Amino acid sequence: MDAASPHEIRHHFVRYMKVFGTLAVMTVLTVAVSYLSVPVAVGVALAMVIALFKGTLVGAYFMHLAQERKALFSILILCVVLFFALLLLPVLTTHEMAKDPYHYPIRSAPATAASA
Repeated sequence: MDAASPHEIRHHFVRYMKVFGTLAVMTVLTVAVSYLSVPVAVGVALAMVIALFKGTLVGAYFMHLAQERKALFSILILCVVLFFALLLLPVLTTHEMAKDPYHYPIRSAPATAASA
């Protein structure tokens, strides 16, 4: 079949509408999670999982990554791993600071001529 045949166009349209519907439902679910009476960390974790799912759908279908080669996915996975490593970096350094707060001195602002 030709790529621009009515059957192909309808097939793509139906797929995009299903993805759109799923994204709309996940957005409503994200708002619903904000109204739950759970600890903030749990609420943020749930919202991040939903956002990850939504981002995956957008990338796979609207950015056409579902049809790309494995090399592109390998690069994408590497970026995701490095992203989470950078997210964990402040947590790890804060943990080290909590162990020995005197090792990480807080520097005050340099003295100005008016205050000297």
